[in-house]
Amino acid sequence: MTKKKKYIFLTVLFLGLIIVCSLLVYNRKVTEEKVEEEVSQLYFDEKYDYINPNISFEQFEKAKYDTRQLRGEKGKVLEELVLKAQRKQEAITFLNNCVENKHPLIVGTQVNAEWVLDSDVKMKAVEEKSALFDFDYEDDLVVQLKTAYQKIKEVAKEKEKIDKILKDLPAIFSPTREEEDIEKYAKAYEEVVKQREHLNNVLQNKIFKEHLVDYATSMKNQTADESTESQPLDHLFAHEELADLLTGSPADFRPLVALTFDGGPDEGTEEVLEILKENDVKATFYLQGAQVEKNPDLAKKIVEEGFHVGNNGYDHSPFSKLTDKQIKDQIQKTQEIIEKVTGFKPTSFRTPYGQERERTAKLCAPLKGIYWNNSANDWKEKTEEGIYYRLLSQVKRHTVIRQHASIPMSRQALKRLIPMLKKKGYIFVYPEQIAETADWLKGKSEME
Repeated sequence: MTKKKKYIFLTVLFLGLIIVCSLLVYNRKVTEEKVEEEVSQLYFDEKYDYINPNISFEQFEKAKYDTRQLRGEKGKVLEELVLKAQRKQEAITFLNNCVENKHPLIVGTQVNAEWVLDSDVKMKAVEEKSALFDFDYEDDLVVQLKTAYQKIKEVAKEKEKIDKILKDLPAIFSPTREEEDIEKYAKAYEEVVKQREHLNNVLQNKIFKEHLVDYATSMKNQTADESTESQPLDHLFAHEELADLLTGSPADFRPLVALTFDGGPDEGTEEVLEILKENDVKATFYLQGAQVEKNPDLAKKIVEEGFHVGNNGYDHSPFSKLTDKQIKDQIQKTQEIIEKVTGFKPTSFRTPYGQERERTAKLCAPLKGIYWNNSANDWKEKTEEGIYYRLLSQVKRHTVIRQHASIPMSRQALKRLIPMLKKKGYIFVYPEQIAETADWLKGKSEME
């Protein structure tokens, strides 16, 4: 080989080595970027705290395998991120399996405070998973996982305690053990109240309460006479807290009535408040935002004297003529006004004229639409006598009455109506305590 050929050969060889090395470096860089992208897909945020809920087991395994093919510090860092993600996912899966499917505890960055413990979950099984939550580092998700696990343990413990008390209640109610059985029932309720105060979980508490209502209903079915009255349940309803639990439930054998007033506050509100206080009865005022702005002291007085208020829209515009946005604005604006003036945040609404009931309920959830099955029609009826007999003739076992405080003849009829309803044995409640109100969202408006 001549000197020139040798030089060319070495030059080509050298260039080839450079190209090969460059390709190797490039390939390594591409591989690192690819694996880094795989790892980032496991997470929901740039901080690598929250886990992507849509990642499959196979994707976890592939990411784990690929990170192990990388050498050096970069590979170790990425592998550690995969292992952390997998550990967190196991913890999330366990927590979500502990609660009812329709209320998962953790999904992505969302932590649901209103979960309900699955009925099959046992305290022992929860305790056995404690090591899963023994993380040796902390980030936002780890803190939430640990907190959620502790809460699951607490609820499981309380559930077993309440389940045992409920199980120990007699399956068959006996009049000879009346006081003893009622005392046991009251104890069960006390445990539920303690659980509510301790855990502050509305849905879980509701489940426990439903068990108590089921038992009281069984008691009613076993002890009610031909008039459907039950002497043992009378004793339960004499207990203020138990009465609050059972009122309006299937266990409640008593006739119920809810007084409600639309519009206002206005010139008739003061007199209505006096009538209600004199007779010691409950009532709900569905207020208009514009009227609250006009009469803020009256609105405050309603709440200060212990009555409930609901949302009646801002200015009594017919909702059938409004767009979705206008309806939402009417309700939202009134919510803000009522809360600012009275400090009370309404949980229910009633549309002007009873229009667009279902539509408004969908637009303004979680506010509950509350309507009536007994209207005074006091804007039509011209006499106290006519309003009084109209209301009295429409009274049902469960009745929600609607009047307008602004109409003098309606106020006069109210003075006669309350004593008569008491004489007939009616219990005065809030409309939310009457289960049938849920069926009245499909009712017709006054203009149909």
